[in-house]
Order: sequence, then structure tokens, then C-alpha cells
Amino acid sequence: MKKSTILLFLFCLIVSVSFGQTIGIKAGYNQSNTKVVSSSFPRLDEINAEYTSIGGFHIGPTIDIPFSKLLAIESGLLLSSKGNLWEREFGADSPILISQKQKIYYLHIPLSLKAALKIGAITLYGTGGAYLGIGLKAFLQNEDYQNTTDFGNDFGDLNRLDFGLTYGAGVEYQNFSIGVSYDLGLRNTNASPTGSNGVIAFQNRSLNFSVGYRFVKKAD
Repeated sequence: MKKSTILLFLFCLIVSVSFGQTIGIKAGYNQSNTKVVSSSFPRLDEINAEYTSIGGFHIGPTIDIPFSKLLAIESGLLLSSKGNLWEREFGADSPILISQKQKIYYLHIPLSLKAALKIGAITLYGTGGAYLGIGLKAFLQNEDYQNTTDFGNDFGDLNRLDFGLTYGAGVEYQNFSIGVSYDLGLRNTNASPTGSNGVIAFQNRSLNFSVGYRFVKKAD
């Protein structure tokens, strides 16, 4: 949690020294999944078919730091949940369906370039950049149990840090906004390499729908 404290301090420092910044809050719904990737592992299509998306959420403060009427830097500190639902049938004659849900809670820190275009009373915007995720808590669960997953370097552990690309678009009206974004994870969420026929990685994917409110109205 020391890293989280440092990042929170830096975020507050940016807020205090930035000129013309817009402070806000946003929250919304995540539809997340896991993408299995490998350069050598066979049957990737079959493996990926076993993973389906699950619902989650995000919420937290945001900041826009404009440096022109059209461009700004957008960031924030969001509590965000990601994960997947894994299902596989075992047995040929009388198959049994085994399912397991993974949930990972992150401190999600996006950093994007934001381009905006005002049309009458509304503003259209698009964003593109990168994100950093700091793992806070993780669980594996099914109908019978729920186990906590550790962050570390042992087999079965998760990497605490996640990072990737993020991009999105939305509409602003007065102090309100709605938007959609997509997070494309680039880091293996598993701490140890997996696979007997080649190394495979598990990467986060998340489609996010947000509503937001700005406490300080931007100057036109």
C-alpha cells in the first residue's frame, strides 16, 4: 500500500499546482475478460473459448489538465474490478461442467491525451493513452468456495502491477459526462509462466461505461 500512498500524494500535488484543472468524479460498469496469448502454445482458440466476461465497476476522482482549448491530459484514481469466468467440461460419457470466477480489484490510474470538440451546448471528446493498475485484492470463487489469491512470485500468485493501453470517447454537457472506454492489458496477470507446451500469458481486457460529474466547470 506504500505505492498507493505515494501515487495518491502525487495526484494531490498535481491538483494543487495545476492551472485551469478540472476536478471531477466518475463511476460506471466494467465488462471484463481475460485474453490468453502465446507465440508458441497450441489450441489458443479453444483455451480462450473457455473464458467469458463478467460484470464489474469503477469509481473514483478524475482530473483534466488542459493545455489548449482542444487538448488536455486526463487522469484519475479509480477503484476498478476486473476478472473472468472460466468454464470447462470434464468427462466424455457424462460430462461435468466446472466453472470458476476470478475477480481482481485494482487501483486504476489512467493517463490519456484528451481531444475535445465543442458543438453547440455539447462537447464531443476522444481519449487515448496508457494505464497502470495496482492490485489490491483478488479472489477465486465458485458455488462452493471463495479463496483469496495472493500477489507475489510463487506459483499461482498474481502480479500486483498491471499496465496497458486505454482509449475511449464520450459526450460532455455542462458539468456532466457519459463515456465508453476500452482497456487492453499488456502484462501477464499471472506471476509465473504457465503451460507445458509453451509459455502463455493472461492479459486483462475491459470495456467500461462511465458517467461523470465535474466539480469545477472548465473555462470555454
